[in-house]
Amino acid sequence: MNWINVNDRLPTETDFGFSEIVLVYNELEGIVLGQYDFDNQSWELANIDAHETGDEVTYWMPLPDKPTV
Repeated sequence: MNWINVNDRLPTETDFGFSEIVLVYNELEGIVLGQYDFDNQSWELANIDAHETGDEVTYWMPLPDKPTV
């Protein structure tokens, strides 16, 4: 799995106006869970508001598949 630049492509939009949950990267927080809000054109990060920190998400990648048991 490779990181995807947000300038190249955003995650797929769901029926609720958000993307699926993905891994995102920004300089301040590093790698965290997040999803893209298509209505507000902004990222929602787990326990972090990207707009308050002023730090932009630059890359994302889909979550890995769950393990098989």
